Amino acid sequence: MKVLLFTLCQAANIDIKNNLNILGAFDMITTTRVPIVYSSTLVLKLRFDKRDAGKKTFRISFIDADGKKLLPTLENAFFVTIPDGSSFCFMNFIHPIHKLPLNHFGNYSIDFSIDGALVWSFELIVAEARKNVT
Repeated sequence: MKVLLFTLCQAANIDIKNNLNILGAFDMITTTRVPIVYSSTLVLKLRFDKRDAGKKTFRISFIDADGKKLLPTLENAFFVTIPDGSSFCFMNFIHPIHKLPLNHFGNYSIDFSIDGALVWSFELIVAEARKNVT
């Protein structure tokens, strides 16, 4: 299995041709104050090979720099089916994130595991905006 894309964005959808459309991908939020509550969309594009076929369970955790969970962990089972005549398949995953609490400036992570093994960790940075001095 390969992670081809893992990002936060403003919005995303999958059209009828299974094209993944992403608007406003980011890995940093700049703000003048904390705490803030932020909403966005999590997007993943995965490639599975024949050896990956079968039942899988993914888990996504939202964690601050101290290891504290920010939201309940997302967990879901799914099946990887490789089409006849192919040696691989792609899967797109879109999940809205509502009211992510960001309580301090610094680094946060979104950890992605499949079948208990960490596959990817996305780093989100909350940076302090510089105030304009005139």
